[in-house]
Amino acid sequence: MKLNSLKRRENMHQTPYGNRRQLAERCHYVWLRYLDHLRTGTPCCDVMIWEIGETVNVRPASTGLDESSRQFVKPFPIYFKLSGLPALQRQLARRHRDDPAEAERRQSELDRELAESMQAGILAGLKNKTVAKRYSKFEADPLTVVITQRDDGLHASEFELVWQNEQGPSLALIKRRAKAQRGKPLPSGERSPSTWEARAAAIKEENRQWRAAVKEQVAKRESNVRQKAPAVRAKLAAAWGKQEKERQQELAKLQAKRGATVSRSSSKTLLLALDDGNQLDRVLSADCGLDRMAKTIVAYPWSSYDTYDNRFWEYTYQLWDPVVTAAKAKNTAALWRKLNRPQKILLAMLSFLGETDNGGVWQFLFNEPALALAALEAMEELQLTTLARDYRRVLSELLGKGNTIAAIRQQANDASLTSQARWQAFARGYPELASTKTIEKYVYTAKWQKQLHKRLADYIEARLPYFMKPQS
Repeated sequence: MKLNSLKRRENMHQTPYGNRRQLAERCHYVWLRYLDHLRTGTPCCDVMIWEIGETVNVRPASTGLDESSRQFVKPFPIYFKLSGLPALQRQLARRHRDDPAEAERRQSELDRELAESMQAGILAGLKNKTVAKRYSKFEADPLTVVITQRDDGLHASEFELVWQNEQGPSLALIKRRAKAQRGKPLPSGERSPSTWEARAAAIKEENRQWRAAVKEQVAKRESNVRQKAPAVRAKLAAAWGKQEKERQQELAKLQAKRGATVSRSSSKTLLLALDDGNQLDRVLSADCGLDRMAKTIVAYPWSSYDTYDNRFWEYTYQLWDPVVTAAKAKNTAALWRKLNRPQKILLAMLSFLGETDNGGVWQFLFNEPALALAALEAMEELQLTTLARDYRRVLSELLGKGNTIAAIRQQANDASLTSQARWQAFARGYPELASTKTIEKYVYTAKWQKQLHKRLADYIEARLPYFMKPQS
């Protein structure tokens, strides 16, 4: 199945507007299909455009060719329809028909909400484990992901930058190249169907070999798991008994302290801390057996570490995702109150890693200000000495520029401004915190990420009773 041969009727999916989970699943599907066929067509594409409206259309674009006519672009299908959105738009129009200015303002708010939900869905789809593995095949290719409300290709009046790799063109570069290429003819030979067919055949053979290699690797892994998992499971069972006994002893000591003061966080807490509320109780835990844990340990040795496919990420799927789902928390503070101390440490580090990996340390502080202090406490408890030292300097610089940062946050969150103005306000925070560059010099390296993932995995393995339901 090729994307370019799909018809709209065959490839239309309904997604309720506002359903984030289904939206992320649809975006996940789009990423997989896009990556499967990224190299089968010409010209080489360095921009991925999501054209957003009642329907969502995804197509490739090239900053190296004139797209004003778009005649050379093989049409990509419309992937999914946001059911419920047209009715909402009509409702707004009827409600404010006597006040055009208010109707325009509410429509602008709806467009902003749509853009933000699409950005979240696209990123959630990209972070899916399967997509991350597939994307690693194209890591050397420049790629920038943008969304636009209009179907104008690279000549749209306004883009929203969603994601880009290290080589991906910036918004300014996209605009400059699109303007410079306007009116230039296509390079000779690029129109030839034989060129497309040859490239498609080469990619098809490459994918076949890749799938065969993966199949062989999976077979070896499964064989290794069958042989070694029982012994590892026995060790885990012994460790579980010891760890659970220690947890019960600490819990008894805590309960025996008459009049002991325990700080409590609330939904209005500005800064969360590890000492807030619950420390030892297993209020939320994952229903994950020791058999599965043993298979994970055998299947993911640190000697064959992969940045996106390793033991730590498997632990988050098994021990963390079910907890977040069961919590049904409305915000971070509500979730925080239900977690014990090791779970809080995991939440703080996952938030720090996720935001920093996507947009740097400044993005973490902007999006998760309540966890700013807890992240430092987690780093210190995990004995991440270098990271804790450098992050403490960031917090010191942040406190010294409190008024400036507050003004940036206020402007970036001002719904009355255009999306471009809000983005520019957010971007001004990067040069304000120069100390973040020290962390960002090493936080993205494979060597550092392996050390961190192993430290977190070891921390979890040493405290299994805090994450898992009781084991027999």
